[in-house]
Amino acid sequence: MCRNNTLPLVLYFKASSDFARLNFQGFYTVVLEKQDVLISVASIRVHGTSVAEMPLIATCSRYRRQGMCRRLVSSIEEMLMSVKVEKLVVSAIPDLVETWTKGFGFVPV
Repeated sequence: MCRNNTLPLVLYFKASSDFARLNFQGFYTVVLEKQDVLISVASIRVHGTSVAEMPLIATCSRYRRQGMCRRLVSSIEEMLMSVKVEKLVVSAIPDLVETWTKGFGFVPV
């Protein structure tokens, strides 16, 4: 089993709220696993057919540098295209912008 203690466990019991920061409508969790072992996970939020955002993606340390994140991103892109979502937006810290632009083909906005 893979554990990542850097991510806090946060539970919200309400999917929507009057406060934008607590409104979780349209959020989905996409998981890449093999034989019930979690390999990689992403959180995406779909904003209609115009755009989806991916604020979080993580890969278990023992599976890094093996193309698992790429597999998950490709699956997410394929799924979003099938429901006619036009753009996928990723928030990246400055140190990782090059990874997303050169490695995955994203374009800065």
